[in-house]
Amino acid sequence: VVTGGVAQNMHLNTALEEAFGLPVHVPPDPTDAGLSIGHLYLLLKPQQRQEVTFLGLHARDLKALPSLTARHRGRALVPEHLLEAVVGRRGIVGVLRGRQEVGPRALGHRSLVASPLAPDLRRRFHAVTGRRPFDFLPLMVPLANATDLFTRPLVSPYMSFVRQPKGQWKRTFESVVQPNGQVLVQTVTPESDAFMHRLLADVGARTGVPALVMVP
Repeated sequence: VVTGGVAQNMHLNTALEEAFGLPVHVPPDPTDAGLSIGHLYLLLKPQQRQEVTFLGLHARDLKALPSLTARHRGRALVPEHLLEAVVGRRGIVGVLRGRQEVGPRALGHRSLVASPLAPDLRRRFHAVTGRRPFDFLPLMVPLANATDLFTRPLVSPYMSFVRQPKGQWKRTFESVVQPNGQVLVQTVTPESDAFMHRLLADVGARTGVPALVMVP
């Protein structure tokens, strides 16, 4: 188990995996903010596994969404139109649903998503988010497809590890691959996030690429 602030270093987590040849577990909130959860667990040990990934705050400014959408020249979408916006129009779509993620990463409840096949993707994301040119553009993929896409097996539900894409996938993911050939990855299962897992399956069926680029 790797926790504390150092656990945000996905390169370190991956290097530990490679050095020891053992699974490395990083909790969803390894930073100081996760200490309160740890204290509760110490005093009130749960009788069964407790999933804390999406136990953050509910959105408190929903009434402001229409004006924000208009200001940024966007348009509201219902979930049924999300696939067409991402795949058909190759757009960048904001996803706001349920409670916020607990931890340092956006994992599908407060995220911007796009198809890795969308043109000029890095520049467009930087224009929207103000991110630095060297920042990761992470990939979300179904856990079941990770072995087919990357050079080593991967379980990364909290976006804690990096991998190199296999052969042909290097070209497919070239818009998000770092200079060292690595990609930051989140793996998703039907149990961890049924909505995003279904969206990934639909994207894969339409494009042959079961992946989404996702940033906070």
